[in-house]
Amino acid sequence: QGKELQGMAAESFGDVGAGFKDLLLKSGGNAINPQMEMLFTGTKFRNFNFVFNFYPRSQKEALQIKEIIQTFKMYSAPEISGSGQGRYFIVPGQFDITYMFKGVPSTYLPKISTCICTEVATDYAPGGDFVTTVDGAPISIMLSLNFTEVDIMTRELIEAKGY
Repeated sequence: QGKELQGMAAESFGDVGAGFKDLLLKSGGNAINPQMEMLFTGTKFRNFNFVFNFYPRSQKEALQIKEIIQTFKMYSAPEISGSGQGRYFIVPGQFDITYMFKGVPSTYLPKISTCICTEVATDYAPGGDFVTTVDGAPISIMLSLNFTEVDIMTRELIEAKGY
C-alpha cells in the first residue's frame, strides 16, 4: 500500500507523469485489484430461431408449404377483438416446441417453455435467383421463425422442468 500512496502523491504533485503509481506497483510484483462487482438487474426472455429450407417436388408439396407458412403468419399475429370497435387485440397464439428423437422428446437438446412467434420471414430466392415452376410456385423457400419464451428462466423452473 505504501508504494501506491507514494505513486499517487508523486503523480498529484506533478513530479512524475501519469502511470507512475502503476509502474511502482508492478516493480514490486503487484497490481491494483479493481474489486469490480456486477449488479444483477434481471434476465431476459430466451429466444429461439429456426430455419427451414423447402424444396417442393410437386404441386401438392408446394401447396402444403404455402399452408404451413400461412399458418405460422396467422398465429404469430394478433386478432382484433370483436368488442371495443377494434380498440383491443387478442394476443397471438402460443407455441409449445419440443425437440424429438425417434418419436420421443430428446433428453440431450434443451427444453423450451411456451413461446410466442415474434417473426416469420420467408425468402423465395435463398440461392439468389427467384425461380418458379410452370404454375408459378417457387422451387426453393427458406422459412425463418423466431420464438420468444413467455417464462423467464429461474433455477426453480430449470430444476423442476429441465429447461
